[in-house]
Amino acid sequence: MRSSGRSALVLSASILALAVATPVSASGPGASQTNGAQADVDATLTISNIGDDFESGDTDVANPANAVVNDFLTGQVIQTGSATVFDLDMEILNEGEFNIAAIASASGGLGADASADVTAGIIQQGTGATGAALVIDNSGPLGVAASAFASASSINAFADAYIGTGIDQDAVATSGDASAALVNSGALAITADAVALGAAIPSGDASAAIGVGISQDAAASNVGNASALLTNSGAIDITADASAIGVSSADAEADVNVGIDQYAFVDGTGNALASIDNTGVVTIAAAANADANDADASASVDTGIDQFAYVLGEGDASALLANSGTIAITANASAAGASDASADAEIDSQGVYQSASVNGTGNALASIDNSGVITIAAAANAVATTGDASASATVDSGIAQYAYADTGNASALLTNSGTIAIVADASAAGATSADAEADVYYGIEQEAQVNG
Repeated sequence: MRSSGRSALVLSASILALAVATPVSASGPGASQTNGAQADVDATLTISNIGDDFESGDTDVANPANAVVNDFLTGQVIQTGSATVFDLDMEILNEGEFNIAAIASASGGLGADASADVTAGIIQQGTGATGAALVIDNSGPLGVAASAFASASSINAFADAYIGTGIDQDAVATSGDASAALVNSGALAITADAVALGAAIPSGDASAAIGVGISQDAAASNVGNASALLTNSGAIDITADASAIGVSSADAEADVNVGIDQYAFVDGTGNALASIDNTGVVTIAAAANADANDADASASVDTGIDQFAYVLGEGDASALLANSGTIAITANASAAGASDASADAEIDSQGVYQSASVNGTGNALASIDNSGVITIAAAANAVATTGDASASATVDSGIAQYAYADTGNASALLTNSGTIAIVADASAAGATSADAEADVYYGIEQEAQVNG
């Protein structure tokens, strides 16, 4: 049985003079504001006010259960616009509580299968002729979630939770400045959660994955600056969590491909800036837990924070991370088995990656200024009560900074007056054999190069 709501909000260009949209109250459709091609655009979409508590999304409790959020009708928040002559200015405002969720729950005697899929939670896209500015301002609880639960008393249980992109901002200026900004002083959560329970003989298989938690793209052409900006004084949680419990076997896999992705691009003359200023708490995590006779748990974060600033022409490129709060990028895998237990945890590419590049004339700067706490860690634990246990924890690269300039200066800087911990930890205990391996291949990498 699938549940959904009927109330929704759609704004069009005809009522843009109102500027502030009416909040949405829905268990099904989300919020949509379409600002079609017009001379200029100045619009605000308010999805909740102080004291509000709204939900949108899709819930399925059949077996198999399949919940999908892939458009406005199924729960997305979407704001789009095009200014054909002048500037585009658009804002999404959340002051109360707003949650977007795909929830799948399946139970059965002869197996259970649950799948929850959010292609994108919040989409904000705009193009401006003389400038494009996008802002998401959150001061309340704001969530994007995919949750899958499967429970089977016989045969097998399968649970799959996936988020393609939690928040997607894309600003394009054909001339003038382009900016995509996210300001968070509240609690912002992007979570994929999968639980598979198999009783009696069956197995449990759980998979939770996030493609990109927060994506910010800003592109400026001709003459103009491009800026991707994230300011956090609250809490940001981007987590994939998979738990599998079975009798014969359990397989749990959790993956975050990219936690926060920023891309600022200038094609012409102007400066490119990718910037994160954190005074709060940022958590980017993958966690996998498996428990069965044969248990296998795998958790990976490919890249926690990815910042890329690129100028093709003339101007400066800067990738900046300022942290006086707490940033934790972690992968944790735990396997508890009888005959066999295997746990694998990886920071597969980089915990933090910065690239600033100027293909032309200008300076390139990749900079981290930390006075708070930055933790980049992989931890694996495996226990087999009657057989073999193996655990592997790997950090491929903790922090990587690259700066390239054709003509100008190139600098890769890390200033630390706080704490930076880059850790790999593996433990294994087995009745017949135990093998544990922990590796940090590169703690901190820095490269600055001037070609001209």
